[in-house]
Amino acid sequence: MVYESCHLPEKSAFKLEEVCALTGLKTYTLKFWESEFPQIRPIVSSFGKKLYEERDLNVIFLVKRMLFEEKLSLEDAKSAINERLQAGENLVSQSPDVSEPENVDMRVIQRELQDLLFEIKALQSSH
Repeated sequence: MVYESCHLPEKSAFKLEEVCALTGLKTYTLKFWESEFPQIRPIVSSFGKKLYEERDLNVIFLVKRMLFEEKLSLEDAKSAINERLQAGENLVSQSPDVSEPENVDMRVIQRELQDLLFEIKALQSSH
């Protein structure tokens, strides 16, 4: 079963195999997207394993939707994500009929998005 980003299991981090199972993607696809989308930034555990946080999965689901459903090119998807981040939009892809869980603190999400936007701008200025 492929999960939507708004129905992820409650975990702080996901292994590569779990992300592939959740998203329905092959490992080589996910690894390629990591190289193309700086917004996907898994952490590496002390054992050398990649661990993906919820924000990574949200970006992965968004990229998947843009490439597979909306049929955007890779470059167009990159541009769209950057435009959304610069506009301060939330990258979580939720269907319109799904209401937000009551325990979501929008201030935390906003702060995380601002941090992500800051990191993206820093990456862009270093290139």
